[in-house]
Amino acid sequence: MSVQVDIAGSVSTQPSTSSGSFPTTLRTINLTTRRTHDREVGGIVAVTGTDGAPQALQLGSIAMVRFLALRVTGGEVRLRITTPDGATQVIPVTGLFVIDNPTTGSEITAVSLAATGAGIEVEYLAAGGAT
Repeated sequence: MSVQVDIAGSVSTQPSTSSGSFPTTLRTINLTTRRTHDREVGGIVAVTGTDGAPQALQLGSIAMVRFLALRVTGGEVRLRITTPDGATQVIPVTGLFVIDNPTTGSEITAVSLAATGAGIEVEYLAAGGAT
């Protein structure tokens, strides 16, 4: 059985003021897309500890993450993601984080979160496949 991940909406920017010399210009990126993946997992986790020790995000049977969305409340987490080339990236996240890598070879192979404060919750959705 496969699952569909739908991303809907757009992001846009617009200067707060305009004039004849600096007209208001709206910039928009359409984010709407649909991807089909083998499986998905998600939920809400409390990230505990303030020492920065990473906690693995439970991905079930997903070995290759091709879509990951996080919403962090209550503080900051350090998102650690590993890719097939073995490189681990550390990204501070205090709000919304979304990555969509559908191409084979660009998957995320490990995900962990580290707290830099107390009382932090992370809502997450991950999708991908066993291979």
